[in-house]
Formats: sequence, C-alpha cells, structure tokens
Amino acid sequence: MGSNDVTRRGTLMGAMALTAALGLQVGGIGIAGASTPTWNSPILVAPALSLASGASTNSISCTGPGDCTAAGTYGLPPSGGNPTPSHAFVVTETSGLWGTAQEVAGPLDTGHKGSIAALPCSSPGNCSAGCVYGVGSATRAFVVTQVDGSWHPALAVTGLGTSSSSSITSISCKANGDCSAVGNVDTSSGSRAFAVSELSGHWGRATTISTAFSSSIISLYALSCSTAGNCAAGGDFSVGPMAFNPFVVSETSGHWGTGKQIAANINTTHMATSAPCRAPERAFAAPSESIPVSTAHRAS
Repeated sequence: MGSNDVTRRGTLMGAMALTAALGLQVGGIGIAGASTPTWNSPILVAPALSLASGASTNSISCTGPGDCTAAGTYGLPPSGGNPTPSHAFVVTETSGLWGTAQEVAGPLDTGHKGSIAALPCSSPGNCSAGCVYGVGSATRAFVVTQVDGSWHPALAVTGLGTSSSSSITSISCKANGDCSAVGNVDTSSGSRAFAVSELSGHWGRATTISTAFSSSIISLYALSCSTAGNCAAGGDFSVGPMAFNPFVVSETSGHWGTGKQIAANINTTHMATSAPCRAPERAFAAPSESIPVSTAHRAS
C-alpha cells in the first residue's frame, strides 16, 4: 500500500473511520454488551494537519473502555515534485478523553511519504506502530513504540539494505515491549517478505523469510502472536500474471521457520490469498470532541 493511496482519502473519511471503528457510545459501554448501542457524532481527527490534501485514520487499537490509540496519515502542501506529500500521526484516548495528535517519524520522513497501517496495543498507553517513511522516491519500513503513554523516537527497520523500498504490513504484541512485525522489501529480483521482533523494548534486525517455493513476488500481510516469540504469519506469492497462491510461516521461540504453501488442493484458480481471522472485538465509547493537534509536539 503506497502512502499516496492513503492520503487521497478525505479528512471526513478519516474522522468517520475513527468513530465507526471505535463504535462510539456515550458512557463507555462496549457494543458487545449493549442491548441498544448508540452511535455518537463523528470526531474530527487532526484537523489542523489535514487541511492541505486530506487525512485518514488507518488503524485503531483499544485495550479497555475509553483507552484507545489511533494512527494514520495527514497531507502536506505539494512540494518538490511530490503532488501528495504526507506524514504519519498517532493520537491516544485516555479515560475517554482524546489527547493531541502527534506526528511520528518526522526526522526520518525526508521524502514526505509517511504512513501508519499497523497498530496493536498491549495495555493502555503501551502500543507499537509501523508502516513506511519516505527517502527520496523510495519508501522504507519503520516502527515506533509508545511506553506508558509517551511515544519514543521512530526507528528505521534495519537489515533490509538502503537501496530498496520496504514497508511494515502487520504487527502483533502480546506484552509490553514484546512485539513482532512482518512486511515486504523490494529486491533486484522481485519482492521478499521479512519479519522483525521487539524484545524487552528493543527492536532487532529484520530477517528475510525463507520459503519452500520459488517466486519473484513473496508478500506477508497477516500476523498473529500467541506469546512473545511464537507467531504465525500469512501472505501470498506470485505464480504468474495476476495469479497468486497463499502461504503461511510460523515463528517458534523466536525463530522463524520456512514458509509453506496452503490450500493447494482447492486453489485451482490461483486467486486466493491468506487473511487474518479475528474473534469479535468490543468497541468502546468516547465523548464527542475535536482532537487538538500540535506539529511542535512530535514523537519523532
């Protein structure tokens, strides 16, 4: 997913996405436990940052009623031949009150292509996020971590080289400071999937995923971890023009195995792809308010 695709979405769409995804309801009652859920009015997210070319809320994670974090992309005025420059932002709700939206990855994002697409939280005020930042015409993968309500400086994912574009596509966290992420990186021979882990608050180097098959395009999109260092990821690989097969790969005790094709017996049209399965989640309430934004307050 390119950052330009994200920033083309309008400000109102981003605001409504935040409201709809949270299932806003006055009083903090989860939808799953409410007999007559009531939707609140949309909340405008990052209004001061989104006036140039739109904004979008791309991911939300809640750890309790009134304790949520949202992330996305806001537009910048066109400059330097880039018609839709953008930066990534995060904003946190604490006890039902939304705080000030913060730009993330600012110092990294010299190419103005920042975006966040993955955001899990393990407890209130403890989250990890990631996607891409821009360097020249390329995009690179980054991760950023929130600890006890404060966002740490964003980190470029290491181990992927500096000449290729890369991106984080999914993150899963089962404990504070213990997360895994997957993504994709372009190479001279095509596209490859990678994984990177955070242990006790420290992100390691990315590892390229090995597979039992050969393909010029191998991608991971879905990730779920049961405990730290024990995860499963899924994606697809190309077998021809517009033809793809799904595959999965597992991490056991911190070591990633070999990716293997699945559903070969039924995927005769080669159009299947793997996707995550999630149990129904509760959506919690938040009061209707406009969220202030400060470009000076950055989680860089």
